[in-house]
Amino acid sequence: MNHMLPRTNKSGFSLIELLVVIGIISTLLLVGVSALVSYYRIQTFNVAVAEVVTMLQTAKSYSQSQVTTCPTGKKLTGYLATFWNPQGKGYSLSIECDGQVERIIEAKNLPDNITFGQLVSMKFDLLTGQIVAGSNTITIKGYNRCQNIVINPLGGISLEEANKGCTP
Repeated sequence: MNHMLPRTNKSGFSLIELLVVIGIISTLLLVGVSALVSYYRIQTFNVAVAEVVTMLQTAKSYSQSQVTTCPTGKKLTGYLATFWNPQGKGYSLSIECDGQVERIIEAKNLPDNITFGQLVSMKFDLLTGQIVAGSNTITIKGYNRCQNIVINPLGGISLEEANKGCTP
């Protein structure tokens, strides 16, 4: 008679199998988080550029329609888009009366890690919406990307990749 214990089926996974599965899941998670962070940065940059373009279009539209009026006795002379702040992060839209800034209509800051390439100011002419003073190009830098916003002589606003001379 054989008095050996009957062999039982063990169910489950060995330690090595579990470690391999945990390693694969960790690798997939790391790649997924990296892609998500990259996507977030690109979207943050794109939204910042879109908000600046919207503000420029608003300045052009206001200048063409002369929506905002100056206080009594002062003449509306234009709308001023200013990209200011020592850190290159702030921008504003102002109304200009009798050649002086009367009041700020809208002021915003760029998100963290995104800056303007240079500090500029541009004045939009009444009725035409063309730039009559200041630079016609705004460079936005951040997250290893650069984007130029260009206002053509007729007041049209377009985006161009800033590959030449751009160090994010």
